[in-house]
Order: sequence, then C-alpha cells, then structure tokens
Amino acid sequence: MQKISEAMILCAGLGTRMRPLTDNLPKPLIPVLNKPILDYLIESLTNYGVTKIVINKHYFPEQIEERVNIYKNKYPNTNFITIFEPELLDSGGGVKNASKHFLGSSIFVINGDIIFLNDKAETLSLMNEAYNNEDCLMAAQLPENAIGYDGKGDFVLEDGKIVRFAHKTNPNSKPYIFPGIQIIKLDALNRINESIFSLRELYYTNFTTQATVLPNKWLHIGTPQNLKDAEKYLSSLLQ
Repeated sequence: MQKISEAMILCAGLGTRMRPLTDNLPKPLIPVLNKPILDYLIESLTNYGVTKIVINKHYFPEQIEERVNIYKNKYPNTNFITIFEPELLDSGGGVKNASKHFLGSSIFVINGDIIFLNDKAETLSLMNEAYNNEDCLMAAQLPENAIGYDGKGDFVLEDGKIVRFAHKTNPNSKPYIFPGIQIIKLDALNRINESIFSLRELYYTNFTTQATVLPNKWLHIGTPQNLKDAEKYLSSLLQ
C-alpha cells in the first residue's frame, strides 16, 4: 500500500463536555502539560511524513487559525489548510466538505481531542501498513491502553471485522474501543447523499470497514477529569 501523506484533524466541535475549560477556548487548543492537544497531533503527523493537513473549525475559529499560522512557519514543508464551517457538518460531513483539497484517494482522519503516544510514528505506520483499500480502516485498542477513557468499549472484532456492541450479548467477547484514528477512502463519502452526517455511517453494511488493533497508549481528553488523567500519565513518563 502506498504511503498515505494527507490527513484531516477534526477541530470543529463545541467541546461541551470540557466546560468550563472551553468557555473561551476550542477543545483542540486546551493545553496538556502547557502544550495544546493540537500541537501533539501536528507533531505526530509531520514526524510520520504527512505533507498536507486539513483542519476544520467552527468554535472560536480565529484561535484555530492563529495556531495554524504558527505551524505554517514551524513546518514549511507541510501544507496546512483550514476550513470554516458556518454550520456544523458532523464528522463525515466535515471530511466530505474538505475532500476537494486532497489529491490522494485515502487520508488519515483524526479526532482533535486525543493524543496518541507516537514512538517514531509507529501508530500511523501500523495503520498505513494494515490498510487494504477499504472504505474505512478504524484503529482499535483495548480499554486498558486508553488513559482517561471511562466507557465500556465500542465493538468487538472477529477476524478484523467490527461487530458493533456484540459484547452486550456475548459476555465472553472482548470489547475494543475506537481511539479516534482512522483511514477513510474519500470516494466512499460520495455514496452518502447527505451533507451533514457522522463517519459512523461508514461502519455499517454498505461499506467495507475493517479495524486494526494498536498496541500503543492513547490519551482521551473528553472531560476535565480526562485532562487530569492525561497530564498525570504524561508527567510520569518524564520522571
């Protein structure tokens, strides 16, 4: 599989669960150990060799734009594009709206509220190696590898195929979680007529969706408590 060199970071959300920290700040710019979440993601992508990064924005868009201008100076070999969404398009609609900016057939799509501990770009490399031109390749992780995650799992895997919520009826199944990293084939989005929709639409029967299990740790920063957990974990790595 050819190396994927383009990515989109989803940054248009309202950050409701992070309030009051997001009262005057978009969630991707919340600092984790004095460094915005978005900085960690940009570093991971550029370390892997991604040369085009598209970022959508809606909530405090001028702050996102100001931060991206810093990246443009810091990473001159990377093409940064921001897209303002006057109306929130949800995750799938946001990627579909941005698809005209990409040259390749498939891209990385990453949530703007996560940090994946990217040892020499291993996370993205494993994703790229596992991708076999599916409509969607989702990352999957066991809950014990997720710092700050307080859910019960999103799906189980059978031969790399996702069985949604099957662990609720099969107590012996092992639930995996979706850590907010996936590879999307852009043509698949054109088979969805709506302009506002979730990428979850790709996880069902009309699309080819696979998952690959990542061994790396993942920091989920969805609530103020998640933020505390992430900072505690990162601090322990620096000791």
